[in-house]
Amino acid sequence: MKNCTPAKYLYALILLAIVINGLGLFSPVLNSNDAYFYAVISKTMATSHNWVDLYYAGQDWLDKPHFPFWLTALSFKLFGINAFAYVLPGFIFNLIGAFYTYKLAKLFYDQETGLVAALIYLTSLHLMLSAMDVRAEAYLLGEIMPACYYWLIYDRSSQIKALLLASVFTGLALMTKGLFVVITIF
Repeated sequence: MKNCTPAKYLYALILLAIVINGLGLFSPVLNSNDAYFYAVISKTMATSHNWVDLYYAGQDWLDKPHFPFWLTALSFKLFGINAFAYVLPGFIFNLIGAFYTYKLAKLFYDQETGLVAALIYLTSLHLMLSAMDVRAEAYLLGEIMPACYYWLIYDRSSQIKALLLASVFTGLALMTKGLFVVITIF
């Protein structure tokens, strides 16, 4: 155990947190009414092949932007209509958020601080539940954190790649929650 550095422990804890978060793929919480509504809307989108309009029980659903529904409907197309396919896109975006939380903290401080930030992110109860219950936060943090990271990189270096990635992730956040996310990003 002499050769174990704090970073090795942090990597092990992060891996454990990812596994715990991943358990929601096989036993989702789905305890809110929103999860049920969103799954039905995505199922309708996937089965009707109408990727433009959101419908619930034959009525237009004008409450939310389309992006999470598109991803869930695509997941339903790929993996069938089941709880795993419903939770998978939110879980992936939750991991993207954790990765870019690490990258942001590493950019401002150092690698060890980045690992601690990722561990805190992955063990936050609200974010764990958001990933398992597929709330907007699971998507949003997977869009906002990379957008912030790439806007900072662009500000520091004026790289076109950073500008494009910052714009893409900002656009995805807009398509998930609407215009107010720009305030959070900037």
